[in-house]
Amino acid sequence: MTRVLGELIESIVQRFERLPERERRMTIILMVVLVVFVVGGSLFWFSASIATKNSQIKIVQKRLFEINSLKSQFQQAKQIADEQEKKFRSNDISLFSLIQNVATRYSLSLYDLNEKKDPVDQSNLIETSVVVNLKEVSVDRLTAFIAELEETEGGMVKVIRLKIKSRYDKSDLLDVQMTVATWKSA
Repeated sequence: MTRVLGELIESIVQRFERLPERERRMTIILMVVLVVFVVGGSLFWFSASIATKNSQIKIVQKRLFEINSLKSQFQQAKQIADEQEKKFRSNDISLFSLIQNVATRYSLSLYDLNEKKDPVDQSNLIETSVVVNLKEVSVDRLTAFIAELEETEGGMVKVIRLKIKSRYDKSDLLDVQMTVATWKSA
């Protein structure tokens, strides 16, 4: 193999020496241009390849940063969910007692308390709700009543439906039907 390569190089050198001076210069110039073109093209190809890899690395780094950001958000959400689940497991609120105690503090008369228990879809929770009817209640007492219901027991009680009708005989008073709910583990 080296002998064949050596013979080829020797043949090229002999042919080059037989060329006239002008053609030798043109051949040398052509060879220099060819070498510059090959080296320049290789450098251009390598730099383009490096630029592509750098842009891909930046994209991956950006995604990694987003993943780390989402990881911390996920951990915070998981912690909140775990705390909520703990609250649901330890929830022993008696809605009847709570509603009656708060209504007594605001001198409200309760009518037709009806309790209902329903499982919550796609969870292991049971919603316990009570429909509360109030008659002839003022707006300020109603808002205070609702606020106290929702603030007690660590926010485990919520008014989930509220229907208000104004009275024709006493325009400053309201008739109210609301559904108060809490959630417990099944």
